[in-house]
Amino acid sequence: MAACNGSPFPFGGRETYDILINPRRLREGGGPAFLAAQRSGEEKSGIPAFAGMTRLETGRSGGYPRLALPPPTSRTCPTMNLRHIEVFHAVYTTGSVSAAARLLHVSQPAVTSLLRHAESVLGFPLFERSRGRLVPTADAHDLYEQADAIQDKVRQMRETARNMRHGRGTTLRLSTLPSLGMELLPEALAGYLANHPGVSIELHTIHHDDMAAKLRERETDVVICYSPPRDALLASTPIGAGEMVAYFREADFPDAPERLPLSALAGQPYISTSESGPQGRAVAEELARQAIEPDPVGASRTFFVAAAMARAGLGSTVVDLHTALAMRAPGMALRPLDPPQPYQIHAAYLEARPPSRLALDFLDHLRDRLKDHK
Repeated sequence: MAACNGSPFPFGGRETYDILINPRRLREGGGPAFLAAQRSGEEKSGIPAFAGMTRLETGRSGGYPRLALPPPTSRTCPTMNLRHIEVFHAVYTTGSVSAAARLLHVSQPAVTSLLRHAESVLGFPLFERSRGRLVPTADAHDLYEQADAIQDKVRQMRETARNMRHGRGTTLRLSTLPSLGMELLPEALAGYLANHPGVSIELHTIHHDDMAAKLRERETDVVICYSPPRDALLASTPIGAGEMVAYFREADFPDAPERLPLSALAGQPYISTSESGPQGRAVAEELARQAIEPDPVGASRTFFVAAAMARAGLGSTVVDLHTALAMRAPGMALRPLDPPQPYQIHAAYLEARPPSRLALDFLDHLRDRLKDHK
């Protein structure tokens, strides 16, 4: 009888052995039935008591135990488990057993043992020793990309579990766009915490394209944004409104009316925000529709960076109202546009994980704050 790697069972002699098998696996073929073997009459130390295991006292035949097991196939052979993959990944990335052991917070012998077992299971070596280092084989290079993807998924799962464990209760975990995180959210949170002692805050800024991933991975509970991401797992609720405004030096438009026509930007030095998200694209589309051609001197995907460039004298720009309010400075002006370019502000969250009572209470407070933020 041969083991899964093609070699006979590593015990011989004309002696009687006790074999531990798993009858369910033997019947269903769902994994290795053979678990352990030792000489009859020896102490059973080292062999754990498995639920559902059967101990068979076998006879002798040519020096090997007689046991009616199915011939080894890929279904009955052991395969790499997550611990094997973790050790392989650590050794591959660090280049040595000692460094991998430090990374995994285990002993060097443990890493060596698991690595050897992984190679035994696979049936081919993963590393060769050269000048005191472990050099990956061609097979290891082929496996690494998949192992790295698996490790990344495991990391994400651990992070999600950690966030689920710590993210509820008296902690508000919010994310928002940089433009809303400059002034609006900090001021709203300060006002809310003044009347809610004991509540703690986590506030992070993210870009529009990252919102769905942050919610799915439980890195945040609620995202305050303009246009909620399109994702089947997410839901959203409107909490307020605003509109895009022109932000410029007063000297550039000394007689600016209450609403600045988009046509006033024609031929003027202009900092584009067309790549910032839905609001920036809407402004760019309206400029194109009216065949208005400003003089492009710069661009930014972030409203507050575009506003900072305008304040530095590079030209005018169009940003959201909340960024313009946060960037107010002597000599600078803001005007709503003609035609108006409105937008909604939403709270987005996982549909299967709606906001807590604490979060809902804060969102009510934020709605009131938005009415006054003009």
